[in-house]
Amino acid sequence: MNRNELENRIKGLELELSNLKSEVIAGKQAEANLAESHQFNSQIINSIQEGIIVYDSNLRHTVFNP
Repeated sequence: MNRNELENRIKGLELELSNLKSEVIAGKQAEANLAESHQFNSQIINSIQEGIIVYDSNLRHTVFNP
């Protein structure tokens, strides 16, 4: 492998690493947004005075308030 090929390979690897870093950051942000949304929804459901039960398509309860 000559110098030019090696430099091109390094640039390609640097680009791949940069893209991977961006994907990890985006994934972490999505996880944080999901956790915040879940907490917000839980606060709403738990503050309602009426009983709430949510079932999934298999009729298992997925959400309920005390």
